[in-house]
Amino acid sequence: MAKANVIDLEAVRRLQALNEPGLPDIVKELFTMFVNTTPAKIQKITDCARKNDLTNFRIETHGLKSASAGIGATDVSEICSRLEKLAESFSLPKADVLLKELNVAFEEAKNALSKVA
Repeated sequence: MAKANVIDLEAVRRLQALNEPGLPDIVKELFTMFVNTTPAKIQKITDCARKNDLTNFRIETHGLKSASAGIGATDVSEICSRLEKLAESFSLPKADVLLKELNVAFEEAKNALSKVA
C-alpha cells in the first residue's frame, strides 16, 4: 500500500500553474521524463556504489534528489539525501538497504504520479 506522502501535491500544483492554454501539458511531460529516466539514474547510482565511486555517486544522487524534489516525489528525494550523506561519510558499502528503498520509493512515486497527471 502506498504511503500518503509519496507525492507532494503542492509541488504538483506549482507545476500545474505553469501550464498555458494551447501548449503541451508541462506536468505530464515532466512526469513522463522522470518516469523514463529515473531507472537508468538508479542503476548508475547502484553501479557507483558497487565500484565505491564516491564522486559520481554524489553527482548522481544529488541530481536525482533535485529532480524528484522538483516534481514532488518526496520519498525518492529524501532517500537520495540519505544516500548523499553516506557518500559524505565514505560509507557506500552501507548503501544496499537504501538502494532497495529507493527502488521501492520510485515505483510508488511512479504509480502516484500516474494518478495525478
